[in-house]
Amino acid sequence: MREGFFLNMKKLFGIIFANLLTGFIIAQDDVDAMRYSQTSFYGDSRFMAMGGSFGALGANISCMNFNPAGIAMYRNGEFVVTPGIRVQNANAVHYDSSSTDFSTKLNISNIGFVTAWDQRNPYPAQSKLYPKWNERNAFGISYNRLADYNFNTTINGNTSNSSIINDFVNLAQGHYPSNLTPTYEGLAYQTYLINPQSSSDSSHYWGMMLPNTPLQQQKTMKQTGRMGELAFSFAHSFDDKFYLGATLGIPMIKYNRQSTYTELDYKNDIKPFRSLKYEEQLLTTGTGYNLKVGVIYRATEQIRVGAYVHSPSIINLSDNYEYKMTATYDTAITSSGNVYSSDYIGYYKYKLYTPARAGASAAYIYNKLLAVNADVEFVGYGSARYKDPAGALNNINFTIQKKYTSAVNVRIGGELNTGSLLLRAGYAGYSSPFGSFTGKFARSSYSAGVGFKRKSNTYFDLGIIYTMWNENYYLYDPALVQATNIRNSVLYFTFTLGVKFN
Repeated sequence: MREGFFLNMKKLFGIIFANLLTGFIIAQDDVDAMRYSQTSFYGDSRFMAMGGSFGALGANISCMNFNPAGIAMYRNGEFVVTPGIRVQNANAVHYDSSSTDFSTKLNISNIGFVTAWDQRNPYPAQSKLYPKWNERNAFGISYNRLADYNFNTTINGNTSNSSIINDFVNLAQGHYPSNLTPTYEGLAYQTYLINPQSSSDSSHYWGMMLPNTPLQQQKTMKQTGRMGELAFSFAHSFDDKFYLGATLGIPMIKYNRQSTYTELDYKNDIKPFRSLKYEEQLLTTGTGYNLKVGVIYRATEQIRVGAYVHSPSIINLSDNYEYKMTATYDTAITSSGNVYSSDYIGYYKYKLYTPARAGASAAYIYNKLLAVNADVEFVGYGSARYKDPAGALNNINFTIQKKYTSAVNVRIGGELNTGSLLLRAGYAGYSSPFGSFTGKFARSSYSAGVGFKRKSNTYFDLGIIYTMWNENYYLYDPALVQATNIRNSVLYFTFTLGVKFN
């Protein structure tokens, strides 16, 4: 045990030095970079019901965030608002124990307007040198949700061969108390979960844990927030054959995570250890900018092709975080008692560069009865990177480059005009950041919807989207703990009210 004046002074100096390093203590990692680099196909109900597949079809307000050339197909104006209800479910299996959690959320998927107007023919109609040339412009402003971070997850299970204390010890070895990470193993040091070997050897540690001790492990995570984008788009139609568009996007992020990890000696076999609790609160906010450009070419009345490119989003982010650790012992191990608590509060500002995207599309339209579209999108997740004044995130950038690769996303959708109703269906497959189109971290979405025809300028659309994916989650170092398999699913109900105007 750490007792006596010498060790208490060493602990005090450790706190002082740790606080001096506040500006260099960060809460980011490569997982955070991937969170803000992965998007989905939120939009209006028609767009979502068709799997977000509109890259060559166009004439939809949600095109502003994907292929902005699509709004050049508008001939009149339109206002759209799309609320939705999101139901999330997570089933976690940890050491053969299963836990289920869920959350519900009402949100706005899309809101905005588009207006279009004919451009004066630059060539005199009577001229024999130039044919009649119809040109049209379109302009739109919209807010579109790109990703949703509302998740509740509970992990619970028993183990006899692993403890987070072992991770604290491994990370602390070879470092003096003043150099321990104050948001992790440094907190374990302050609460006596890890201790120096002796007063003469303060850079090597032992932990309050015996081998093969039965422990109950539990982690609860509550995440809220979203990534949305404010889009300003302009597009131009050249004789209703070639369409060109661009969008200035302003992504906005708000992400809040509250998690609590506990270990309990439920058989009371360890002396003097009884339990530990590690709590985390993180709030990340930020705004940025990007540029999207796209083209669509009407090859025939039935066939259209399109392409688009999205620049990296440059997002200025700030983190407010607090970490707290509490350790409880069966008996007092110092004169202070048997419960010890320590916390660490920090703030950090940095930039994130998300990967660029490029996509190609093809669409087929048959006599206004059937429309089918397919999009293929390429994303280089390994190109995501952080930038901060202190350069403290450079090691994470190296991890991102080595760990992640390029991925392919596919979206397919169709619409059938029955006369009184418009029936829609779609599929979206999003590869994992590791490049796999199937397996862990790859997402599959199945969608359907209906549109109601009306003689007035007001219309209604309904959509439903079911998304599922699996992931492996590690409570701490993967070399020390078995992966928790989490099966996620999201059911999203969406409703669009649209108003057309001249």
